[in-house]
Amino acid sequence: MAYYYRGLLYLRAGDYQNARAAFLQADYQDTVAEKEEFGGDFAVMPYLAVWSSRCEGDTARAQDLYQRAVEKSPQLAALGIDHAFLGLVDTGTGPVKVGQGKHKEIMAFEEPPNSSDQIVGTLEPTLVVASATSGPLAREGAALSQTRFGPFVRAGDLVYQATTRGGRPIQGILDGKAKFKDDTNAAGDAAVEVGTHAMMAGAYSNNSGIAGFGAIVGLLGMVAKAASSATTPAADIRFWGNLPRDLYLVGSGAVPPEGAPLKVRVTGGAGDGDVTLSHWGQKGSCAVAWGRTRPGTDLAQDRKVEISARKADKTFRAALLDIVRIPD
Repeated sequence: MAYYYRGLLYLRAGDYQNARAAFLQADYQDTVAEKEEFGGDFAVMPYLAVWSSRCEGDTARAQDLYQRAVEKSPQLAALGIDHAFLGLVDTGTGPVKVGQGKHKEIMAFEEPPNSSDQIVGTLEPTLVVASATSGPLAREGAALSQTRFGPFVRAGDLVYQATTRGGRPIQGILDGKAKFKDDTNAAGDAAVEVGTHAMMAGAYSNNSGIAGFGAIVGLLGMVAKAASSATTPAADIRFWGNLPRDLYLVGSGAVPPEGAPLKVRVTGGAGDGDVTLSHWGQKGSCAVAWGRTRPGTDLAQDRKVEISARKADKTFRAALLDIVRIPD
């Protein structure tokens, strides 16, 4: 998804070659899923590479990538590639990481409640245009009303992608730590019990050797329990909290007038209402509009960061913005 948003920034700047590279990198990341049957099935990414190639004028590459995308997700065929305008809507709230197992050592993804938003009329969508009854805005509204938008397509499901990637190489290490924690704790309990009985037997029989032996065994048991207590096999469940749940796309053969507000009606967990897409203007022969159904900053502002790490976290986020920023 980092490559997805980087690709969107390139689309906004009209840099279609780098946009295609970013989307193909996003597609590559999905091909390395541990479960091979789910590798490379995030077809929205190669499709966006298709559209970027088409806008760059590389129709041959666009056609090759299009076949790959449609094979993975046949619903993308409804979009086609012969349109100059692309609208993208990020809907809902993405999956969350959770720890499962006795020691929370197994990393898993879950869908949060009320996470899904749907575009009303996905099969026969209409973008509602706010326009005046006379003047320049009326002319723009009339031009936009004559623009035929294709059907909205639910092109990406992040919950499905997260839950089908499979385990991670680190999981074997975490499983080993969990076993070590259980084994050392059990061994520690046994050693403490044996040591206690030995010390009591030595005290009753006035046998310092047995009592000393019991003290050593008991001490080793406490060391083992301390090692068990210090072992933390819990999986790292930090996650990107403001990702969307689904990605919707819509296309048109004609570019809507720049500045005309584009609105789409949605319903679902975030409630019913209109979402306004940001029209980024025409670059070359193509134009992009993008929007999301839920604010992107809400969860980011609530991130839990240890006090000692807040300064470094702020510096890192500022540096990251400098890396990804594209001048107007």
